[in-house]
Amino acid sequence: MMAKNVNSGGQAVSAVVPEAIRICRGDLLTDNTAVLLLGGTPVVAAGLLDSIRRAGFVAAADAGAAMAVAAGRLPDLLVGDFDSLPEPMLEDCCRAGAEICRLPVHKDQTDGEYLLSRVAGLPYRRLLILGGLGGRLDHMLANICITLPLAEAGREICFAADDMLVVVLAAGDEPRELHLAGFGGRTFSLQSLSEECRLVQEAGFEYPLDAPLLQASSLGISNVVAGDAAAVRLTGGRLLACLELHPDEDMGLSPVCPAE
Repeated sequence: MMAKNVNSGGQAVSAVVPEAIRICRGDLLTDNTAVLLLGGTPVVAAGLLDSIRRAGFVAAADAGAAMAVAAGRLPDLLVGDFDSLPEPMLEDCCRAGAEICRLPVHKDQTDGEYLLSRVAGLPYRRLLILGGLGGRLDHMLANICITLPLAEAGREICFAADDMLVVVLAAGDEPRELHLAGFGGRTFSLQSLSEECRLVQEAGFEYPLDAPLLQASSLGISNVVAGDAAAVRLTGGRLLACLELHPDEDMGLSPVCPAE
């Protein structure tokens, strides 16, 4: 089920009825995933490049297109002022038929925020964002924060780097759940993005939690996934979930999610 919300910038956001976010060892893609490529630290792991190659829709912001070139799968949508993308790569994207949106150098939004505003109106439930972590700290924090309206609208926001998967969760009175399958033994951390997350419940971890989680607290840091199945349930707040990732081991396998 889809609906339309409007975020604080007046941008229409296609909302979805929230379901549990299921992250399965074997494949980060679902049949309703858009891959977004930003200009932070590029991914080089073969498993993540393969996700770009297999994605049904790929959108890139400026230098993020270099990851698409490395994967051999040029973007469907490319935005930016193109101050950091080599001209030959831009020409390759043009020849391949990508939709090009050239932005002014002097503007109030980052290229990444503009890209998210374009994708917000598309009906993809999961957004797998590569190149959104690492690099400049200010850009990385902004990348996470600008996804919050989409998370609140029910989207599945997943940032992946070569060593970590980050999921942005948001919930009101209706809980939102994150289910992990096949990541036993991996380090897992939670950090509140709200002043307080009213209730955070963990199951399947070495140190289970059933309590509020404060922003000014390290209570959720450095847990461990205890077995093949683990879950987090959030009620009231915004939450960042960080999972240790080994892309070349964790992808390219048969997905381990149990049948629903």
